[in-house]
Amino acid sequence: MSNFAVQFVLARTLGPSQFGAFSAALAIVTLVAPLAAFGVGGWWLKVFGEKGYEAMHWVKPSLQFSVLSSFAVILLLVTWANLGPHDNLTGVLIVMLTGVVLAQVTIDLVSAKFQLEARYIGLAVWQLVSHPVRLAGILLLVLHLPLLTVFHVASLYLVVSVLVLSIGSLYLARFYDGNFRLAGHKESKHILKTRAHLEKSPLKSVFISAFPFGLQSFLFLFYYQVDVILLRYLVNEEAVGFYGASVIFMSAVYILPSVLYQKMLLPKIHCWAYEEGNRLQVFVKKGGVLLFFVGILITLLIWFVAPFFVPLILGEEYYPSVSLLMLMSLAIPFRYLAVHLASVLCTSGLMWVNLRITAFTALFCVLLNFILIPQYGGVGAAIAMVVSDISLAVFFSSAVRKNF
Repeated sequence: MSNFAVQFVLARTLGPSQFGAFSAALAIVTLVAPLAAFGVGGWWLKVFGEKGYEAMHWVKPSLQFSVLSSFAVILLLVTWANLGPHDNLTGVLIVMLTGVVLAQVTIDLVSAKFQLEARYIGLAVWQLVSHPVRLAGILLLVLHLPLLTVFHVASLYLVVSVLVLSIGSLYLARFYDGNFRLAGHKESKHILKTRAHLEKSPLKSVFISAFPFGLQSFLFLFYYQVDVILLRYLVNEEAVGFYGASVIFMSAVYILPSVLYQKMLLPKIHCWAYEEGNRLQVFVKKGGVLLFFVGILITLLIWFVAPFFVPLILGEEYYPSVSLLMLMSLAIPFRYLAVHLASVLCTSGLMWVNLRITAFTALFCVLLNFILIPQYGGVGAAIAMVVSDISLAVFFSSAVRKNF
Protein backbone atom coordinates (compact mmCIF):
# COMPACT_ATOMS: atom_id res chain seq x y z
CA MET A 1 0.00 0.00 0.00
CA SER A 2 2.96 2.32 0.59
CA ASN A 3 4.13 1.59 -2.95
CA PHE A 4 0.64 2.42 -4.22
CA ALA A 5 0.74 5.71 -2.32
CA VAL A 6 4.20 6.57 -3.70
CA GLN A 7 3.07 5.98 -7.28
CA PHE A 8 -0.11 7.95 -6.66
CA VAL A 9 1.79 10.97 -5.32
CA LEU A 10 4.26 10.83 -8.21
CA ALA A 11 1.51 10.56 -10.83
CA ARG A 12 -0.40 13.44 -9.26
CA THR A 13 2.66 15.67 -8.80
CA LEU A 14 4.78 14.99 -11.89
CA GLY A 15 2.03 14.86 -14.52
CA PRO A 16 1.61 12.23 -17.28
CA SER A 17 4.76 13.06 -19.25
CA GLN A 18 7.34 13.15 -16.42
CA PHE A 19 5.60 10.32 -14.59
CA GLY A 20 5.80 8.29 -17.80
CA ALA A 21 9.53 9.01 -18.16
CA PHE A 22 10.23 7.91 -14.58
CA SER A 23 7.98 4.84 -14.84
CA ALA A 24 9.69 3.71 -18.03
CA ALA A 25 13.20 4.08 -16.56
CA LEU A 26 12.18 2.28 -13.37
CA ALA A 27 10.56 -0.51 -15.41
CA ILE A 28 13.81 -1.03 -17.33
CA VAL A 29 15.81 -1.28 -14.10
CA THR A 30 13.36 -3.59 -12.35
CA LEU A 31 13.12 -5.75 -15.47
CA VAL A 32 16.79 -6.76 -15.30
CA ALA A 33 17.07 -6.65 -11.50
CA PRO A 34 16.23 -10.39 -11.16
CA LEU A 35 19.40 -11.17 -13.11
CA ALA A 36 21.27 -10.06 -9.99
CA ALA A 37 21.47 -12.94 -7.50
CA PHE A 38 19.47 -14.79 -10.15
CA GLY A 39 17.03 -16.68 -7.95
CA VAL A 40 19.21 -17.31 -4.90
CA GLY A 41 16.48 -16.26 -2.45
CA GLY A 42 13.88 -18.57 -3.97
CA TRP A 43 16.39 -21.39 -4.20
CA TRP A 44 17.21 -21.01 -0.48
CA LEU A 45 13.56 -21.76 0.31
CA LYS A 46 13.75 -24.98 -1.70
CA VAL A 47 17.16 -26.25 -0.60
CA PHE A 48 16.63 -25.51 3.10
CA GLY A 49 13.15 -27.01 2.96
CA GLU A 50 14.61 -30.16 1.46
CA LYS A 51 17.91 -30.53 3.36
CA GLY A 52 17.43 -28.54 6.54
CA TYR A 53 20.55 -27.26 8.27
CA GLU A 54 22.79 -29.20 5.90
CA ALA A 55 22.10 -26.48 3.32
CA MET A 56 24.07 -23.93 5.38
CA HIS A 57 27.16 -24.70 3.33
CA TRP A 58 25.56 -22.95 0.35
CA VAL A 59 25.35 -19.58 2.12
CA LYS A 60 28.86 -18.30 1.43
CA PRO A 61 29.11 -19.14 -2.29
CA SER A 62 25.55 -17.94 -2.92
CA LEU A 63 26.29 -14.57 -1.28
CA GLN A 64 29.47 -14.25 -3.36
CA PHE A 65 27.49 -15.03 -6.48
CA SER A 66 24.88 -12.43 -5.52
CA VAL A 67 27.50 -9.68 -5.19
CA LEU A 68 29.25 -10.47 -8.49
CA SER A 69 26.03 -10.80 -10.48
CA SER A 70 24.66 -7.55 -9.02
CA PHE A 71 27.61 -5.52 -10.25
CA ALA A 72 27.38 -7.24 -13.65
CA VAL A 73 23.74 -6.14 -13.94
CA ILE A 74 24.61 -2.56 -12.94
CA LEU A 75 27.29 -2.49 -15.65
CA LEU A 76 24.70 -3.74 -18.16
CA LEU A 77 22.27 -0.97 -17.17
CA VAL A 78 24.89 1.77 -17.42
CA THR A 79 25.83 0.52 -20.89
CA TRP A 80 22.18 0.56 -22.00
CA ALA A 81 21.70 4.02 -20.51
CA ASN A 82 24.47 5.32 -22.76
CA LEU A 83 23.76 3.32 -25.92
CA GLY A 84 20.00 2.72 -25.89
CA PRO A 85 17.56 4.43 -28.34
CA HIS A 86 16.26 7.00 -25.86
CA ASP A 87 16.82 10.63 -24.87
CA ASN A 88 19.29 11.88 -22.27
CA LEU A 89 16.57 12.14 -19.60
CA THR A 90 15.82 8.42 -19.74
CA GLY A 91 19.54 7.56 -19.78
CA VAL A 92 20.28 9.66 -16.69
CA LEU A 93 17.29 8.22 -14.83
CA ILE A 94 18.39 4.66 -15.58
CA VAL A 95 21.87 5.35 -14.17
CA MET A 96 20.45 7.02 -11.04
CA LEU A 97 18.07 4.11 -10.44
CA THR A 98 20.71 1.35 -10.68
CA GLY A 99 20.87 1.39 -6.87
CA VAL A 100 17.44 -0.27 -6.95
CA VAL A 101 19.20 -3.44 -8.15
CA LEU A 102 21.29 -3.72 -4.98
CA ALA A 103 18.29 -2.90 -2.81
CA GLN A 104 16.12 -5.52 -4.50
CA VAL A 105 18.75 -8.23 -4.11
CA THR A 106 19.14 -7.37 -0.43
CA ILE A 107 15.38 -7.36 0.15
CA ASP A 108 14.96 -10.76 -1.53
CA LEU A 109 17.79 -12.45 0.36
CA VAL A 110 16.88 -11.09 3.79
CA SER A 111 13.20 -11.87 3.15
CA ALA A 112 14.14 -15.47 2.35
CA LYS A 113 16.07 -15.66 5.63
CA PHE A 114 13.06 -14.44 7.63
CA GLN A 115 10.77 -16.87 5.79
CA LEU A 116 13.06 -19.80 6.58
CA GLU A 117 12.98 -18.79 10.24
CA ALA A 118 9.18 -18.32 10.12
CA ARG A 119 9.73 -14.86 11.60
CA TYR A 120 6.82 -13.16 9.91
CA ILE A 121 6.74 -10.16 12.21
CA GLY A 122 10.42 -9.59 11.43
CA LEU A 123 9.62 -10.03 7.74
CA ALA A 124 6.87 -7.44 7.99
CA VAL A 125 9.18 -4.97 9.72
CA TRP A 126 11.86 -5.60 7.09
CA GLN A 127 9.38 -4.74 4.35
CA LEU A 128 8.90 -1.37 6.06
CA VAL A 129 12.49 -0.38 5.31
CA SER A 130 11.80 0.33 1.65
CA HIS A 131 8.39 1.56 0.44
CA PRO A 132 7.18 3.44 3.55
CA VAL A 133 10.53 5.25 3.76
CA ARG A 134 10.19 6.20 0.10
CA LEU A 135 6.68 7.45 0.79
CA ALA A 136 7.86 9.57 3.72
CA GLY A 137 10.69 10.97 1.58
CA ILE A 138 8.37 11.77 -1.32
CA LEU A 139 5.95 13.59 0.98
CA LEU A 140 8.80 15.63 2.49
CA LEU A 141 10.03 16.57 -0.98
CA VAL A 142 6.53 17.61 -2.08
CA LEU A 143 6.07 19.75 1.02
CA HIS A 144 9.46 21.48 0.89
CA LEU A 145 10.23 21.82 -2.82
CA PRO A 146 8.48 24.41 -5.00
CA LEU A 147 8.64 21.99 -7.95
CA LEU A 148 9.24 18.24 -7.72
CA THR A 149 11.16 16.77 -10.66
CA VAL A 150 12.07 13.24 -11.72
CA PHE A 151 15.66 13.90 -10.68
CA HIS A 152 14.58 14.58 -7.09
CA VAL A 153 12.60 11.34 -7.10
CA ALA A 154 15.46 9.29 -8.58
CA SER A 155 17.84 10.72 -5.97
CA LEU A 156 15.45 9.68 -3.20
CA TYR A 157 15.26 6.14 -4.60
CA LEU A 158 19.06 6.00 -4.57
CA VAL A 159 19.26 7.12 -0.93
CA VAL A 160 16.66 4.56 0.16
CA SER A 161 18.51 1.84 -1.77
CA VAL A 162 21.72 2.61 0.14
CA LEU A 163 19.77 2.47 3.42
CA VAL A 164 18.26 -0.93 2.54
CA LEU A 165 21.66 -2.30 1.52
CA SER A 166 23.27 -1.12 4.76
CA ILE A 167 20.65 -2.64 7.05
CA GLY A 168 20.25 -5.83 5.03
CA SER A 169 23.99 -6.48 4.99
CA LEU A 170 23.92 -6.78 8.80
CA TYR A 171 21.27 -9.51 8.64
CA LEU A 172 23.11 -11.38 5.90
CA ALA A 173 26.39 -11.19 7.84
CA ARG A 174 24.69 -12.89 10.81
CA PHE A 175 23.25 -15.51 8.48
CA TYR A 176 26.73 -16.16 7.07
CA ASP A 177 28.14 -16.56 10.59
CA GLY A 178 25.57 -19.28 11.35
CA ASN A 179 23.32 -17.15 13.59
CA PHE A 180 20.19 -18.76 12.18
CA ARG A 181 17.29 -20.95 13.39
CA LEU A 182 15.53 -22.91 10.67
CA ALA A 183 11.84 -23.37 11.43
CA GLY A 184 10.57 -26.96 11.35
CA HIS A 185 14.04 -28.59 11.41
CA LYS A 186 16.20 -29.87 14.22
CA GLU A 187 19.56 -28.15 14.49
CA SER A 188 22.40 -30.35 13.30
CA LYS A 189 25.51 -30.81 15.46
CA HIS A 190 27.59 -31.09 12.31
CA ILE A 191 26.76 -27.77 10.66
CA LEU A 192 30.23 -26.29 10.98
CA LYS A 193 31.92 -29.45 9.76
CA THR A 194 29.59 -29.78 6.79
CA ARG A 195 29.89 -26.10 6.00
CA ALA A 196 33.69 -26.18 6.03
CA HIS A 197 33.65 -29.10 3.62
CA LEU A 198 31.19 -27.59 1.17
CA GLU A 199 32.29 -23.95 1.21
CA LYS A 200 34.56 -25.06 -1.64
CA SER A 201 31.49 -25.35 -3.88
CA PRO A 202 32.18 -23.23 -6.97
CA LEU A 203 30.03 -20.29 -7.93
CA LYS A 204 29.08 -22.26 -11.01
CA SER A 205 27.21 -24.74 -8.81
CA VAL A 206 25.23 -21.91 -7.22
CA PHE A 207 24.32 -20.52 -10.64
CA ILE A 208 23.19 -23.92 -11.94
CA SER A 209 21.15 -24.68 -8.81
CA ALA A 210 19.48 -21.25 -8.60
CA PHE A 211 19.07 -20.82 -12.37
CA PRO A 212 15.44 -22.05 -12.59
CA PHE A 213 14.36 -19.70 -9.78
CA GLY A 214 16.23 -16.76 -11.30
CA LEU A 215 14.77 -17.45 -14.72
CA GLN A 216 11.31 -17.64 -13.21
CA SER A 217 11.70 -14.23 -11.51
CA PHE A 218 13.09 -12.67 -14.70
CA LEU A 219 10.32 -14.10 -16.87
CA PHE A 220 7.72 -12.98 -14.32
CA LEU A 221 8.92 -9.36 -14.40
CA PHE A 222 9.57 -9.47 -18.14
CA TYR A 223 5.99 -10.61 -18.64
CA TYR A 224 4.58 -7.84 -16.43
CA GLN A 225 6.94 -4.96 -17.34
CA VAL A 226 7.53 -5.35 -21.07
CA ASP A 227 4.32 -3.48 -21.99
CA VAL A 228 5.45 -0.33 -20.16
CA ILE A 229 8.88 -0.45 -21.81
CA LEU A 230 7.49 -1.07 -25.30
CA LEU A 231 5.04 1.80 -24.87
CA ARG A 232 8.00 4.05 -24.09
CA TYR A 233 9.93 3.06 -27.22
CA LEU A 234 7.00 2.50 -29.62
CA VAL A 235 4.75 5.44 -28.62
CA ASN A 236 5.84 8.14 -26.13
CA GLU A 237 6.26 9.00 -22.46
CA GLU A 238 2.76 10.42 -22.11
CA ALA A 239 1.25 7.09 -23.20
CA VAL A 240 3.36 5.44 -20.50
CA GLY A 241 2.01 7.97 -17.99
CA PHE A 242 -1.65 7.14 -18.69
CA TYR A 243 -0.94 3.41 -18.81
CA GLY A 244 1.25 3.58 -15.72
CA ALA A 245 -1.53 5.33 -13.78
CA SER A 246 -3.76 2.30 -14.43
CA VAL A 247 -0.93 -0.02 -13.43
CA ILE A 248 -0.79 1.76 -10.05
CA PHE A 249 -4.27 0.51 -9.20
CA MET A 250 -3.62 -2.95 -10.64
CA SER A 251 -0.46 -3.25 -8.56
CA ALA A 252 -2.45 -2.49 -5.43
CA VAL A 253 -4.94 -5.20 -6.40
CA TYR A 254 -2.15 -7.73 -6.88
CA ILE A 255 -0.71 -7.12 -3.41
CA LEU A 256 -3.02 -9.82 -1.99
CA PRO A 257 -1.64 -12.87 -3.87
CA SER A 258 1.91 -11.50 -3.79
CA VAL A 259 2.00 -11.21 0.00
CA LEU A 260 0.00 -14.38 0.57
CA TYR A 261 2.19 -16.62 -1.58
CA GLN A 262 5.65 -15.06 -1.81
CA LYS A 263 5.89 -13.90 1.82
CA MET A 264 3.86 -16.49 3.72
CA LEU A 265 2.88 -19.69 1.93
CA LEU A 266 5.82 -20.52 -0.33
CA PRO A 267 8.03 -22.19 2.33
CA LYS A 268 5.01 -24.24 3.48
CA ILE A 269 4.19 -25.27 -0.09
CA HIS A 270 7.72 -26.63 -0.55
CA CYS A 271 7.38 -28.66 2.67
CA TRP A 272 3.93 -29.98 1.67
CA ALA A 273 5.32 -31.08 -1.69
CA TYR A 274 7.98 -33.24 -0.01
CA GLU A 275 6.08 -34.41 3.07
CA GLU A 276 2.28 -33.94 2.75
CA GLY A 277 1.12 -34.57 -0.82
CA ASN A 278 -2.58 -34.91 0.11
CA ARG A 279 -2.55 -31.56 1.87
CA LEU A 280 -1.00 -29.94 -1.21
CA GLN A 281 -3.75 -31.35 -3.46
CA VAL A 282 -6.47 -29.90 -1.22
CA PHE A 283 -4.63 -26.57 -1.23
CA VAL A 284 -4.43 -26.59 -5.04
CA LYS A 285 -8.18 -27.14 -5.54
CA LYS A 286 -9.71 -24.99 -2.81
CA GLY A 287 -7.16 -22.18 -3.06
CA GLY A 288 -7.62 -21.85 -6.81
CA VAL A 289 -11.41 -21.64 -6.60
CA LEU A 290 -11.28 -19.12 -3.76
CA LEU A 291 -8.78 -16.78 -5.44
CA PHE A 292 -10.59 -16.87 -8.78
CA PHE A 293 -13.87 -15.93 -7.06
CA VAL A 294 -12.20 -13.08 -5.15
CA GLY A 295 -10.71 -11.85 -8.44
CA ILE A 296 -14.18 -11.70 -10.04
CA LEU A 297 -15.52 -9.62 -7.16
CA ILE A 298 -12.61 -7.15 -7.41
CA THR A 299 -13.12 -6.84 -11.18
CA LEU A 300 -16.79 -5.95 -10.68
CA LEU A 301 -15.85 -3.40 -8.02
CA ILE A 302 -13.36 -1.69 -10.35
CA TRP A 303 -15.93 -1.45 -13.15
CA PHE A 304 -18.32 0.33 -10.81
CA VAL A 305 -15.91 2.76 -9.12
CA ALA A 306 -13.15 3.45 -11.69
CA PRO A 307 -15.00 6.21 -13.64
CA PHE A 308 -15.34 8.24 -10.42
CA PHE A 309 -12.34 7.11 -8.40
CA VAL A 310 -9.49 7.60 -10.89
CA PRO A 311 -10.20 11.28 -11.78
CA LEU A 312 -10.86 12.02 -8.10
CA ILE A 313 -7.55 10.54 -6.95
CA LEU A 314 -5.21 11.44 -9.82
CA GLY A 315 -6.96 14.44 -11.40
CA GLU A 316 -9.03 14.98 -14.55
CA GLU A 317 -5.92 14.91 -16.76
CA TYR A 318 -5.71 11.15 -16.10
CA TYR A 319 -9.25 10.41 -17.32
CA PRO A 320 -7.90 8.36 -20.30
CA SER A 321 -6.60 5.91 -17.67
CA VAL A 322 -10.17 4.95 -16.67
CA SER A 323 -10.89 2.85 -19.77
CA LEU A 324 -7.44 1.27 -19.54
CA LEU A 325 -8.02 0.28 -15.90
CA MET A 326 -11.44 -1.20 -16.63
CA LEU A 327 -9.98 -3.23 -19.50
CA MET A 328 -7.01 -4.41 -17.41
CA SER A 329 -9.30 -5.49 -14.58
CA LEU A 330 -10.69 -8.31 -16.73
CA ALA A 331 -7.37 -10.11 -16.15
CA ILE A 332 -7.59 -10.07 -12.33
CA PRO A 333 -9.28 -13.47 -11.74
CA PHE A 334 -6.90 -15.14 -14.17
CA ARG A 335 -3.83 -13.44 -12.70
CA TYR A 336 -4.87 -14.56 -9.20
CA LEU A 337 -5.35 -18.12 -10.42
CA ALA A 338 -2.02 -18.07 -12.27
CA VAL A 339 -0.12 -16.93 -9.16
CA HIS A 340 -1.76 -19.71 -7.14
CA LEU A 341 -0.92 -22.43 -9.66
CA ALA A 342 2.60 -21.10 -10.30
CA SER A 343 3.46 -21.54 -6.62
CA VAL A 344 2.61 -25.24 -6.89
CA LEU A 345 4.58 -25.64 -10.10
CA CYS A 346 7.72 -24.51 -8.24
CA THR A 347 7.80 -27.83 -6.36
CA SER A 348 8.41 -31.54 -6.96
CA GLY A 349 10.71 -31.08 -9.93
CA LEU A 350 8.08 -29.12 -11.86
CA MET A 351 10.01 -25.85 -12.03
CA TRP A 352 10.94 -26.38 -15.66
CA VAL A 353 7.30 -26.98 -16.56
CA ASN A 354 6.55 -23.63 -14.93
CA LEU A 355 9.39 -21.95 -16.80
CA ARG A 356 8.46 -23.33 -20.21
CA ILE A 357 4.88 -22.11 -19.85
CA THR A 358 5.95 -18.70 -18.53
CA ALA A 359 8.56 -18.26 -21.27
CA PHE A 360 6.10 -19.17 -24.02
CA THR A 361 3.46 -16.81 -22.61
CA ALA A 362 6.00 -14.00 -22.22
CA LEU A 363 7.04 -14.31 -25.87
CA PHE A 364 3.37 -14.44 -26.87
CA CYS A 365 2.78 -11.25 -24.85
CA VAL A 366 5.67 -9.47 -26.54
CA LEU A 367 4.36 -10.46 -29.96
CA LEU A 368 0.90 -9.16 -29.12
CA ASN A 369 2.37 -5.89 -27.85
CA PHE A 370 4.39 -5.38 -31.03
CA ILE A 371 1.23 -5.98 -33.09
CA LEU A 372 -1.25 -3.97 -31.03
CA ILE A 373 0.71 -1.05 -29.52
CA PRO A 374 1.65 0.72 -32.78
CA GLN A 375 -2.03 0.75 -33.82
CA TYR A 376 -3.90 1.08 -30.52
CA GLY A 377 -1.32 2.48 -28.06
CA GLY A 378 -2.11 1.84 -24.40
CA VAL A 379 -5.36 0.04 -25.24
CA GLY A 380 -3.38 -2.43 -27.32
CA ALA A 381 -0.99 -3.04 -24.41
CA ALA A 382 -3.95 -3.63 -22.07
CA ILE A 383 -5.53 -6.11 -24.49
CA ALA A 384 -2.23 -7.96 -24.82
CA MET A 385 -1.99 -8.18 -21.02
CA VAL A 386 -5.51 -9.58 -20.59
CA VAL A 387 -5.14 -12.17 -23.35
CA SER A 388 -1.74 -13.24 -22.01
CA ASP A 389 -3.02 -13.58 -18.42
CA ILE A 390 -5.90 -15.76 -19.58
CA SER A 391 -3.49 -17.91 -21.59
CA LEU A 392 -1.09 -18.24 -18.65
CA ALA A 393 -3.86 -19.34 -16.28
CA VAL A 394 -5.14 -21.92 -18.79
CA PHE A 395 -1.67 -23.39 -19.40
CA PHE A 396 -0.86 -23.50 -15.66
CA SER A 397 -4.21 -25.13 -14.92
CA SER A 398 -3.58 -27.82 -17.53
CA ALA A 399 -0.10 -28.52 -16.14
CA VAL A 400 -1.34 -28.78 -12.55
CA ARG A 401 -4.21 -31.12 -13.51
CA LYS A 402 -1.74 -33.32 -15.39
CA ASN A 403 0.80 -33.54 -12.55
CA PHE A 404 -1.49 -33.54 -9.50
